[in-house]
Amino acid sequence: MKELDNLVKINKLKPEPPDAQEFAGMVRAAETKLKDAAISGLAGKLRIPRHKLMSRKFNSN
Repeated sequence: MKELDNLVKINKLKPEPPDAQEFAGMVRAAETKLKDAAISGLAGKLRIPRHKLMSRKFNSN
């Protein structure tokens, strides 16, 4: 991806080899979130991990 390659060139992003185990974990997490999204009574804030909410709060410049 061109944008990511540009970040590597300016040392803002470090290239890493693919990790099948990490990828599988992300897929499992996404599947869980999709199942949670189908639960109508689940509050919206509970669908987003607290650390993500906090990073949005502090990084929204």
